[in-house]
Amino acid sequence: MAKKSIIEYNTGGQACSIKVKGVDICSLSKRQQTALQAHSEHHSSKHIQAMVNSMNNGSSFSQSHKDAMQKVGK
Repeated sequence: MAKKSIIEYNTGGQACSIKVKGVDICSLSKRQQTALQAHSEHHSSKHIQAMVNSMNNGSSFSQSHKDAMQKVGK
C-alpha cells in the first residue's frame, strides 16, 4: 500500500511550500506535483531538480524524465 502524505497545493494565491527531496515544486501543476512526488521515491534530488527545470521550460513529464536520465542519471 502506498504511503499517504498531505500536500498543500498552490491554489488561489495561497502560499506554497511544497518540496520533494528538497526541491521546490510549487511552479508545477497539481498533476505534475503528485506525479513527481511518487516518482521521487526512485530518483535522486539532482534528478528531480533537472526534471523540474525541464518542465518549467515547457517539456512534458516523460520528456523531462528522459532528459534528466541522460544528464544526471538516476
